[in-house]
Amino acid sequence: MNLWTVDGEINKAPQYSKSAKGVSVVKLTIKHQKAYYQFVAFKDVADNINKLNLNNGDVVSIEANIQPNNYEKNGQKVYGYSFIIENLTLEEKASGGITDDDLPFASGSGTYPTLD
Repeated sequence: MNLWTVDGEINKAPQYSKSAKGVSVVKLTIKHQKAYYQFVAFKDVADNINKLNLNNGDVVSIEANIQPNNYEKNGQKVYGYSFIIENLTLEEKASGGITDDDLPFASGSGTYPTLD
């Protein structure tokens, strides 16, 4: 498993939803230095991130698994990747400057659900 750890500021409010199969999903974007990265979390990790009520400007530390996201479109191969959140720690709340390093959330499963 290839894990990547990054600290950054939430740039776009997380979007929480449920898949057709009832799997919890959270998508969020953070800014790290001058780059923007999109992440996704599933199941318990997504539910716990949703409970944090994260907003633009909140600072988080994310440990993510990098997975290939290759597919075929109109007969052509498209290559990409996804950052799947394994752990998320809230470093600083933008609204009140509250810090709390004791909020790690982990999936622990190592496998990811199919969303179709």
